Amino acid sequence: MNTDRLFYEYFQTAPQAFFELLQIEPGCSYRFESLVVKTSEKRLDGVLEPEEPGHPRYFLEIQGYPDPSIYWRSVRQVGTFFEQRPHLIGEEWLIVVLFLDPSYDPGLQTLGSMNRNSQDWLKQFNLVDALTHLPNPTPLINVLRPLIAKDSLEIGAKGPGWVEAIRKIPTQKATQERLLQLMVQFIGQKFTQLAGKEITKMLKLTPVEETVWGREWLAEGQISLLSEQIEEKFGIDAQTAVQKMQPLSYDDLRLLGRFLLKAKTYSQIEAWIAGRLAVA
Repeated sequence: MNTDRLFYEYFQTAPQAFFELLQIEPGCSYRFESLVVKTSEKRLDGVLEPEEPGHPRYFLEIQGYPDPSIYWRSVRQVGTFFEQRPHLIGEEWLIVVLFLDPSYDPGLQTLGSMNRNSQDWLKQFNLVDALTHLPNPTPLINVLRPLIAKDSLEIGAKGPGWVEAIRKIPTQKATQERLLQLMVQFIGQKFTQLAGKEITKMLKLTPVEETVWGREWLAEGQISLLSEQIEEKFGIDAQTAVQKMQPLSYDDLRLLGRFLLKAKTYSQIEAWIAGRLAVA
């Protein structure tokens, strides 16, 4: 699972965290959606839609790599959004670009003449500065704290406190658990050397393999690893292998990893998978 997807799920679960990071007091409740721009079939990272009329719409772009045309790409996608929805033309909007690293920002000068009034329709910020300088952050922000942690020792020292604060958020238990899941996944993205068991032990959570979401997360990682190994060993497109393995359980994927070591052809892999699915 990539970082963009994690942010999408985070803001979908807690859209108020978006406004907290921007230090904006929204005039109404918002819902976070991901929409496809039909002409290009490219998905906008996120759109925060107001629950009440008369409030601005926020278009979010999460940037995790250098791209000199990021601002122009955002402008194009927003323009296409309104072109496809003429009944919304005239409503207020704002583009927000979230850079996961300050070095990824190419600078507003890349907009040329459009930079003169960009403060009216564009806001850019980087995650490190936003998290570091946020005054009086709520427990919702704890989910993102691992992304600015210096090392895994900091996770071990502060993580249990972050967990405790999230569990005290006045919301449904399912929402609390989803936020904790996301925090574990953000830790896994930042500190790739840490196994799921190590992370849950640090945070004093239920072992990851004993939870439904944890097994799903581990299965995703296992599928990604196996697909790369299959592509390297048999020359089969990784995405093709991923589709074949999707229905397998986490336990089956672990067994497949062992079988892959002695398999001579991809046909043997396909037969093994078919056999496991027939038993399930």
